[in-house]
Amino acid sequence: MKIYVSGKITKLSRIETKAATSFFAELLMSQRLIKNLIIKVKYIKDKQPRGLCVWMDNNIRPKEFEIELSNKFGRRSLLISLAHEMVHVKQYTKGELIDLLSAKYSSYSKFRNINYNTDEVEYFDQPWEIEAYGRELGLYERYINHLKNNK
Repeated sequence: MKIYVSGKITKLSRIETKAATSFFAELLMSQRLIKNLIIKVKYIKDKQPRGLCVWMDNNIRPKEFEIELSNKFGRRSLLISLAHEMVHVKQYTKGELIDLLSAKYSSYSKFRNINYNTDEVEYFDQPWEIEAYGRELGLYERYINHLKNNK
């Protein structure tokens, strides 16, 4: 896996960003899937703290991703947000989540073989978000415990 970090970082170093990204990937995916991934973590100035994961190469089982994280987050929130976005990387990489692309289906995503109109399903009711929010804190806690145990 190749990890690139760009943008102005205030609360988390580039080294730790790469280490946490790698740690989350290893918990979520097999080594076979991880070895071909390219992940670009980009810290952006944003008025609202947020994170975003976008595939960059192909909508079906992509291997290249850009994760945007607001530099307004503190360290803990950055790591939790990164964990959340890495769940989306896992979903896309494993083919669990597919953004359907065409004039007819531009607002549709397929999650575990069920089509969802993202204009009609509230953000927090989208099953891929339910999974990501459900796993983010556990992934973060495992990362923090990993740091404590390996000092």
